Amino acid sequence: MASLAHALLSAASVAGRTCVGLVFMLAAVQKVMHWRILPSVISNYRLLPRWMVLPAAALLPPVEMILSILLLSAQLRPWPTLAVIALLMLFAAAMTINIPTMTMMPDGAGRGAVLEEAMRELEAAIHDARVAFDCIGLGELDRAHTSAVTARVAIDAAMTAIRAALAQPPDGLEDLGISPHMPNHLS
Repeated sequence: MASLAHALLSAASVAGRTCVGLVFMLAAVQKVMHWRILPSVISNYRLLPRWMVLPAAALLPPVEMILSILLLSAQLRPWPTLAVIALLMLFAAAMTINIPTMTMMPDGAGRGAVLEEAMRELEAAIHDARVAFDCIGLGELDRAHTSAVTARVAIDAAMTAIRAALAQPPDGLEDLGISPHMPNHLS
């Protein structure tokens, strides 16, 4: 019975590592495909000084790709898992910091409920990332992988909700010099 449980946990670990690795690979590919707007997207979070936006935009896709390759190949364990958890926590924190400013937008299309859902998903992502981090410290890598996967899923759900809220820009957005389709205020 114990060997069956160990086999199932090992399979779950591989599945979790594979899922997170593929999600990070897809994220890196998407960022490379849209490299022209990536600096504007990062700048719109308004968390980095202006001089750090371009280096962050240049480093993020290769870092995500390297982490995905390390996760998929199971190399240098547990360091890639720790790095992925840290990156997920950073993403969740950045989105959480910016959600309250988004709720100030006019709620002409029912955005309030959508943004509340996004905030709940981000809180869940932060919780799951913290659980994953703690599991790494306890040597429970299987559970850490599972928690990292659920954190990423929660972040993806939050991003979907935010995209839905932003699908119809509020009146006056153009007056601020911000374009919802292709921000170019860095030019």
